[in-house]
Amino acid sequence: MASEEKVLPVFIRDKDLPGDSISPMEMCRTITRIINPSKLEGVQKINNIWRIYLKDKAARLELCVKQTVPINGRHVALYDQNPSIIFNGNGISRQQKDKLTIKNLPLSVSNDEIVKLLEEKKVVLASPIKYGYIRDESGNLTTYKSGDRFVYVEPFDPPLPKQQDIGIFKCLILHHGKMTSCLACGTAGHKIGDINCKAKPKTNILAFKGYLHPLSNHYPCDLDVFGKRFKSIEHAYFWRMSMEKNNKDLAEKIQKSRHAGEAKRLSKEIANDATRWEWEENNVDIMKTLLNVKAEQCSEFKNCLLENRNKVLAEATPSKFWATGLSPYASANTDPEYWPGRNTLGALMMEIAEQLTSCHQADRQPIVHASDTQADVSDDTHTQASAVNWQMSHGNQSQVDYIAKHQETSQMSQNSKHILEK
Repeated sequence: MASEEKVLPVFIRDKDLPGDSISPMEMCRTITRIINPSKLEGVQKINNIWRIYLKDKAARLELCVKQTVPINGRHVALYDQNPSIIFNGNGISRQQKDKLTIKNLPLSVSNDEIVKLLEEKKVVLASPIKYGYIRDESGNLTTYKSGDRFVYVEPFDPPLPKQQDIGIFKCLILHHGKMTSCLACGTAGHKIGDINCKAKPKTNILAFKGYLHPLSNHYPCDLDVFGKRFKSIEHAYFWRMSMEKNNKDLAEKIQKSRHAGEAKRLSKEIANDATRWEWEENNVDIMKTLLNVKAEQCSEFKNCLLENRNKVLAEATPSKFWATGLSPYASANTDPEYWPGRNTLGALMMEIAEQLTSCHQADRQPIVHASDTQADVSDDTHTQASAVNWQMSHGNQSQVDYIAKHQETSQMSQNSKHILEK
């Protein structure tokens, strides 16, 4: 009597499934959508690993070449061997290994650089570094590298911070199955906004982003400044940058652009990023002038400043100079001390809100008008001093150092009248 053919199962990790785990019957239905139902022997889940049993080797091969199976809208990986078993020179080890995925790292960076970082972090590798590959529209792997890399390592705690520097590049390292660290305080086991987070804000924060918010520089409002009319602060600011870089044709395109997003896109043609950033850091006074003009000419902006005068105003965009460097939710739930960005724009707005409040209470004009010929440098110096005071109370040292340095080097040398006449 011929011995029965032994057919090894195909494996699926339960933690790879989207949402909650599925029932054995649902798993059977899933598998029989891609292979003939008569070829399926059964399914079984042991220690969070699904085992898919096929009736013959041909059916097993047919399933394995699929490499993934669609479950609830996600392509879930199929394994031809138990993913919890690591094969080595001495046979197999059934100890579960941790998996790290490295993302956002150029393919030109050598794997040796990754190994060097992991060894510096005292991480012990249990496998070579491997490459991820792009999947086609059907979910099948191609031969094209995706740029992601992964490696199995000996289990360790706590997990590495997600953001890491490898050479001159910033990348993400995902530690599968581990509690991720809070983006605000770096402690594992909770997320931004948790009541136990040490970075929980001690004051009310208004985080804003996008053209629908009156505080945003993208907010559409007609502004008469520099002898022209602009559709937003973004239009006026980058028009001025382009003019100072002697590119009048581009300045005209920026002024006539349909919306702030287009104006910002066109601004990338003015100069390279490094030159633009240097110009922005050295011309904070121009932004302050435009904010004053907006407070004078846009009632929505002025009213929003007055209504939120007792809050910390935070531009919640990726910019590390003008904004917090965080999302709106993260900005609103993180103390300014932990913001990666300087929030220069928010600091300027809070100074203007303070001026508006003082003038409003005294029942006089809220700010210096664009037509006022008597504006002097003392107002600008006061703005910088107040910004420094706010940062000392609420911000981190880099924010204090920047504004103090700017005060020493320029003293806001061009006041509102001078800027408007240029």
